[in-house]
Amino acid sequence: RNMSNIRTHGLLTKNDRQTNKVKAHPKGSVFGDGIYTANNGSVFSNFGDTGLIVGRLKGKMVRAARCLPPIQAVDANTIIGDKLIGPAKFGKQVGSDGWPSDDSYHEIVLRSSAQCLPMIQFDTALRKDEDGKECIRYLKKSLRSILNRLFNNGLQRSDFRNAPLIAATPLNTAGALNPSQGLHPNRTLHSTTAAGGAAAAVLTHFPGVSAMHQGSVPVPPHISVWRRPQHTAPTPIVVGNSSRKGQTLNYTAPLNLTTGIPADALSLPPASCNMKEKCVICHDRLKDRLCVALNACKHVFHRDCVQDAFKSKPQCPICRVSIGSPQGKSPSGTMTVSLSSVRCSGFVEDSIIITYHISSGHQLAYHDNPGKRHCGKYATAYLPNTPYGQNLLKRLKFAWLHGLSFTVGTSITTGATDQCTWASIHHKTSPTGGARAHGYPDPSYFENCNGELDGLGVPSARELHADGSAKQPKNINF
Repeated sequence: RNMSNIRTHGLLTKNDRQTNKVKAHPKGSVFGDGIYTANNGSVFSNFGDTGLIVGRLKGKMVRAARCLPPIQAVDANTIIGDKLIGPAKFGKQVGSDGWPSDDSYHEIVLRSSAQCLPMIQFDTALRKDEDGKECIRYLKKSLRSILNRLFNNGLQRSDFRNAPLIAATPLNTAGALNPSQGLHPNRTLHSTTAAGGAAAAVLTHFPGVSAMHQGSVPVPPHISVWRRPQHTAPTPIVVGNSSRKGQTLNYTAPLNLTTGIPADALSLPPASCNMKEKCVICHDRLKDRLCVALNACKHVFHRDCVQDAFKSKPQCPICRVSIGSPQGKSPSGTMTVSLSSVRCSGFVEDSIIITYHISSGHQLAYHDNPGKRHCGKYATAYLPNTPYGQNLLKRLKFAWLHGLSFTVGTSITTGATDQCTWASIHHKTSPTGGARAHGYPDPSYFENCNGELDGLGVPSARELHADGSAKQPKNINF
């Protein structure tokens, strides 16, 4: 019953479902809010008739016996939970601390949706015969090999048995460890099986796995490969008396785009212009045809040449000064800005979280396939809450309000057509991982991104209000 929501939104925690107004049918959360996964999905097959193979990033782990006490504050990305039913019922062996050595009954709770990537859906009926079980084992092994090659090269996988232990009641032997005694980071990404009806949470993002494609692993019958769902934004913290949800900017795409040069942007060439010179666009002499000058920079071109040039980009072909207010081809949607305690690598300040949401719809006259449906987009970006980040945020707001952030076309990652994709403004979609993972640290990011915004004609931060609106008209006349 949850599959349609998972396909659209990814795996969400209870908190995220409430924030995004997503209805679901939860199966309980003994070990707190999060995505419930298992190493042995057969044990939890009673949760539904659909199974998922997911990629998992555990990060810091703690173990929780029987349940996670409601008042227990846990500094960890992942809870390794065990109700301790299996050992008592089936005579499983336990370690010196009373913890089961067999991980079949462990519930691995990922506390962030960004820690989980759904990859393959299968019918749990496959588990009823050996061929089906072997098929699932083969897929998990193949996916694990791909993830290890792409992300875990040179990293050592941490053993969950070394993680601190939290016990709701004393175990049979050694007492529980206190999480403050130290957490063991585990940054390796691997494949596993999610229990049916799983939920999710939000903490930190891992490098994108979009490079994986359906041809990476042979797919047996009755197996469908998933495209990667969009990351969910970390839960914003409350800042002062401000709203938890932050500021939302709505953008409504125009039905048609106005092309050409604004009438007040042209004038006759100045008397000082040497008409024997060549037009930089067609390389014919200026005097051969009717010429005009751009008021913003006084550069002179053939009128028909510069009009054709403006159909692709409204800026001077020589100095690239923008003429008129820029307008992009993004579909309608919302941009929500909030603060989070998640920190971008290399910064001590909190982070600014930007969440874009564009619903699926029909392409407009200026898109590749007018009238045909395009896919939606849900994306999250990060900025450090510093003066540089705040100034860049103003410009990103202006870009969003003018349709410059996204477009409709072919995905570079998957090759799929009629997708809502990023336009030409680079965003940091992870707070960590460095430039190669579209995250921080990246010393050149602010310079590069501001350069991209300059090229699109976005005003400087000092020319903009906090909401991204321009303090004065962008048209400049001398």
